[in-house]
Amino acid sequence: RARARCGMQPDRCLHVCLLGDPGVGHSRFLRCFRHSGIDDGPDAQLESIVKIVSLDGEEWQVRLTDNLGADRCDAVRQAALSSAHLVLLCFGVDAPASLRSLQERWAPLLWAAGVEAPTLVVGMRADLRGPGAVTQELGRLWAGRLGAVSYDECSAADGAESVRQVVDRALAVAKEFYSSQWQLRSRRAAPGAAEGDGAEPLWQVHERLGAEADARPLTQEEVKKGLSVLGRTPTRQHAYLRCDLAGLGLTSLSALHGFQHLQFVNVSGNQLCSLEPLGALRCMLHLNASHNNLMRTQSFTPPHYLETVDMSYNMIGQVGDWSAHAYLRELSLRGNFITEIGQGLLENKELRVLDFSENNISTIEFLDGLGLRSLSIAHNKLETLDGVASLSALLNLDARHNMLTTIAALKPEDLPRLRKVCASDNRLTHILEVDGLASFEYLCDLELMPNPLAELPFYRSQVLHRLPRLRSLDAVAVMAEEKVKSEVIYGIDIEARREIFDGLLPKETFVDRRMMTEEGLAELEEEKFSKQGDAGPFGAQPPPSESERTPLQDARFRQRLAMARMGGQPPGVADFTDFGAPFVSVVISDEDLQEILEASLEGGVRRLLLGAAKLSPACLRHLVAAMSQPSASLLHVDLAGCEGISGMGKELLSSFPLARGCSMEAADTGLAFDTVETLRNEGEAAERAEQEAQRERQRSARLV
Repeated sequence: RARARCGMQPDRCLHVCLLGDPGVGHSRFLRCFRHSGIDDGPDAQLESIVKIVSLDGEEWQVRLTDNLGADRCDAVRQAALSSAHLVLLCFGVDAPASLRSLQERWAPLLWAAGVEAPTLVVGMRADLRGPGAVTQELGRLWAGRLGAVSYDECSAADGAESVRQVVDRALAVAKEFYSSQWQLRSRRAAPGAAEGDGAEPLWQVHERLGAEADARPLTQEEVKKGLSVLGRTPTRQHAYLRCDLAGLGLTSLSALHGFQHLQFVNVSGNQLCSLEPLGALRCMLHLNASHNNLMRTQSFTPPHYLETVDMSYNMIGQVGDWSAHAYLRELSLRGNFITEIGQGLLENKELRVLDFSENNISTIEFLDGLGLRSLSIAHNKLETLDGVASLSALLNLDARHNMLTTIAALKPEDLPRLRKVCASDNRLTHILEVDGLASFEYLCDLELMPNPLAELPFYRSQVLHRLPRLRSLDAVAVMAEEKVKSEVIYGIDIEARREIFDGLLPKETFVDRRMMTEEGLAELEEEKFSKQGDAGPFGAQPPPSESERTPLQDARFRQRLAMARMGGQPPGVADFTDFGAPFVSVVISDEDLQEILEASLEGGVRRLLLGAAKLSPACLRHLVAAMSQPSASLLHVDLAGCEGISGMGKELLSSFPLARGCSMEAADTGLAFDTVETLRNEGEAAERAEQEAQRERQRSARLV
């Protein structure tokens, strides 16, 4: 909040991706969201919009990314979707084929990428609805089948109001997901698409501009208008040293070739795919190329003396090689789609400030020997801070909103000058994590909230007792009264008080009248978390309700049904057990089983994972009957932990279709060990029966 008041970037950011067939209205939707008068040209493709918006009285930075389905985005698509907090599946109301594409192309793309973010289905160009167009009822039906949280329509032609309503709903859902995202287990993203042997690099195709693609070239008049700061050049001549060309919707910069004395160039907020003309500016010291469509960092001949570079909020997938920039001091690659740091910065010994925030990085590596003073790596996929130990000069570390479960990698002997640490929005559970920071002599600013450990009773007092030198905790100044309170709770002066009391009143009994003590804290922690000093992996989060589902839980269940209808993910498997986190977890009940069986039959699923489902004996009999059908594709069901099976051992042994090669996992259900082993149906006979059943289904399919 303080950052927003000072005009700095908000601490919190939301990323929304748009997927759908080209030409259904994405670009006009983004223009309405941006509310800008910039003329991008009639056919310009907006690929990224970043804007600061107010949500519930707080400033948030919102990024909308489009065109991820294009071939040129193959290398960054996985990282972009993995970093999304919401995905908008878009189609044209007047184009029914684009709605079918959501099921046949775009939704499977999300499932294959393992995207955890919720989805919304959006019908665009609603003003063009006519005979044969998609109705609202059909749109809602498809949204439900695809597991979307909701269905909305908008039309950019009717003004920005309908677009604003869709954006408001989308950001509300994205914010809800953001606030619970820390609960998700880590899922390592697959590497980006590799270039084929002998194929033209995708970035080269992206950067090549034809007459149609270069819809908004820079003009000499615009360059002259943007010039400022008259000063002396290295040849002792006077010239303008600065040029500001921000927010003009530019697609090329060829007009800059003749201005070789420029030292500061600002081309942010345009539609640039390449910076090639900047190679002629040999005196350039400072470059701001943020908020463009760049896909790589080294798209221009490197100037000799470049000191600061801002390439935040582009489409960059790799850090690139910066060894030619020997004097580089500050580099910002915030808000891109980088998955690994790589070795491109190892030679930049003068680098002092590095910002990798809002990417998809899972490991800190290849920063050995750099003299960094500030490292920002917030909003990534870090599970550990291993790798920072080599940054002996580091002063500030920002690692908020990652997947950290420990900060034990921070050691005073490795980082003796560390002054500020931000590790909020992670999964730190134990107060002992704070103990490891007590030996940092200069540590004065610490941010930990929200984390599960922040739910411990008297959290601030516990932290200040361990770190009495702090000036600020969770962006709130530490008052002297708080430090005294923490000392009182832990009885720092209790023995001295007892000694004084006994000296003055030797015949009286000393009474400890503290309202809270260290022992009292332990009792509160035991009562709330059943352990001391540890809030658990999810803090005080309630378990998923078995009776009423949240919109996110219902959408995730519908999504798993849709995946089953499409054959499962991975193919042949319908998983209703692994949901990643409590806030999206679903407990399968009797009411769900019929839909699950229908979807599994439609998709030809062979393995059905239900886990500790709350199924009655009647529903379990229905499940067994469905698997007994000769044409059924379902061969295995996992019901480990399902209590409803406990009294059905003999019945299952007599009715379960073991002869067809079917099997059941029934561990932890109360059944006898021998019964569980029999239902697993392992062995050569079961394998032969399964193969015969598979051949029978193939014969039936050919007859149909």
